[in-house]
Amino acid sequence: MAFVYWWSLGGYLGCGIFYDFFRIPSYVQECNNDPAYVKNFKERVKKKSKVMVGNMWSLLVCSALPQELLSEGILQFMSAIIGPFAAAMAVWVIGNIGNEQAGSPKWALIGSYIMTPLVWYNGTQVLNSCSVPSMLLFNAKGRRWRLSPPPAKPACRQFLYLSMASLLFAGCFSSFLYFNANIHTEGEKVKLRDAVRHFVNSPMFQEFKKNFYKVYNDTRNEGFSKAWENFIELMDPFGSQHALKVLDLPQNATQAEIKERVRTLSKKWHPDKHTDEEAKLLAQEKFLEIQQAGDALLEEKRRRARRNKKSTEL
Repeated sequence: MAFVYWWSLGGYLGCGIFYDFFRIPSYVQECNNDPAYVKNFKERVKKKSKVMVGNMWSLLVCSALPQELLSEGILQFMSAIIGPFAAAMAVWVIGNIGNEQAGSPKWALIGSYIMTPLVWYNGTQVLNSCSVPSMLLFNAKGRRWRLSPPPAKPACRQFLYLSMASLLFAGCFSSFLYFNANIHTEGEKVKLRDAVRHFVNSPMFQEFKKNFYKVYNDTRNEGFSKAWENFIELMDPFGSQHALKVLDLPQNATQAEIKERVRTLSKKWHPDKHTDEEAKLLAQEKFLEIQQAGDALLEEKRRRARRNKKSTEL
């Protein structure tokens, strides 16, 4: 069950978990072999849909094929082979959950590969149709029902199977993200891997990485309290760091240097020096930003002076 949840992202994007939450009383009755549940089970055959997970598995493995490394013919051939196979495996695996049991996946495979000609001629757009005949033929020919609880399996074996399935799922998803995933910007497609590389090299990410390592090193060398204090400072709650960038001043700028830089930039960006309406609006925004930056830095200086005075008095 954990294997299916992992491969279907929580039962088809969390729907299975939400459904199972309301099925807990029924699952408790099943676990305890409640007489009412057993009687009801023997009177009717429970029908389970396997189409959704089959669709997801087939689309996932086909999406993992590297389109830029394979020719169109080979890509089409491999999609026609592994797409229906993945759908059949999904039907067969789910057919072994709970009170259902299945021996050979033969009937699920036969039903799925019936649709191979459509996949071959129409591409992966018809992969969704592979799960339907696979499920129908499996339910009709390959499904059996457990009338007694199955023997318990060793926990190590279950963990091994789940780990292998997780690695396979992660490999398919990683291959899709690296080779085939694209993002669209300004009407053009950009490979996700290229966009991620550019993001990692961007000034924003580099600044984040520098601050992260600073907090990490502070935690190791000076303890959590000092690291937390530096983290709050990096968050710039009073806007002093942004103000230093606006005024292009160093971290240890004096009060006189701050006032001088504000005076110089205010003269340069004063709105009255511009006649063009658009340039005047831009200058007005810049002028206000300079004034606010100067006020933020001067207030920070006063705040530190008050803090130092209190420390001296104590």
